[in-house]
Amino acid sequence: MIKCVKGFVEIDGSRSEVRAKTVVLLKCLREYISEDELEEAIENSKKTVDELKAEVIETIAEIIKEALRREDK
Repeated sequence: MIKCVKGFVEIDGSRSEVRAKTVVLLKCLREYISEDELEEAIENSKKTVDELKAEVIETIAEIIKEALRREDK
């Protein structure tokens, strides 16, 4: 079983069962998001939590800067 609710993940079952369910999940994702988005998600999954937090902070800062630029116009 693979269960994810609001960012909390629970994995239970044999390794082969989890691998099989992962394949099914990835196949379904390919039908829902683009190949580029899936590859980006896989690459992001290899990053540390600190790396991901830094990227989020950088993105938020860029959004705020853009909003302030628009407000000045």
